[in-house]
Amino acid sequence: MRSIVLGEIALLTGSVTLLLALVAFVPVRLFAGKYEPPKPIVTPVELAAAAAEVPVIRLDFTLPEEKDPMESDALSKRFFNQPEEMRYGGVISTDWRKKWDLFAKALVNKATANKRDPNSLEKCLRTLNHGRTMQTLGGYPMYCDPIYPPGTPEEKIKEDRKTGEKQVAKQWEEIRAHPERYYNESLAIIPVGAYLAKYAKGDCWIIVCKTGDSFNEKDLAKLPPETAQAALCMAHIMVWAMDTKTSAVVAYAGCD
Repeated sequence: MRSIVLGEIALLTGSVTLLLALVAFVPVRLFAGKYEPPKPIVTPVELAAAAAEVPVIRLDFTLPEEKDPMESDALSKRFFNQPEEMRYGGVISTDWRKKWDLFAKALVNKATANKRDPNSLEKCLRTLNHGRTMQTLGGYPMYCDPIYPPGTPEEKIKEDRKTGEKQVAKQWEEIRAHPERYYNESLAIIPVGAYLAKYAKGDCWIIVCKTGDSFNEKDLAKLPPETAQAALCMAHIMVWAMDTKTSAVVAYAGCD
């Protein structure tokens, strides 16, 4: 995951700026040998067959404690670029919410059949809110020092920084109170795997999702047909680890 400057909000000091970073997910995949794109999964029959194959298993895997669990190296190393998730790279983002519901139901049904705590899995999937979480905000506030002219008093720089950090804290309060205002609504997400594992405080569900961009018909019509199909494919990946008892997110990783 990387941040890109989307714009700036000038504070009352006139010299301090608050930068709003746009979260962008750009797939980077390395393959040995020739790359073969995933098989398209488009028709209802193809989607039903794909949903029926979602993995729901208990893993002999303990999520380690990390410095920044919301950019988890452990999750990315274990779950990125695996055949189980890459198999779904051909799902296209059209009507992705219906596809989320289809795949989420398939995961819960398989957890029920395999006696893998389907109730907690269902709660975790519901908490993910179609992938609209604090981890997938369209942007987040951060303070950066402006460029000051030589000789600017250190006291002014410190005061400006203090003012800027207060403004950042205030905006975070707004985001936490109304996160729905900041979701990236162009982000299409579907869950394609659920793995029962452990972390420091007990059991967790590790939910693997495929993601990509959704397009309106007007924007899609501007693309050549061969490009449009590729643009719709959900080739990116996001992974959440969630406590089975509370459904709280305990770790996250997204491809960049």
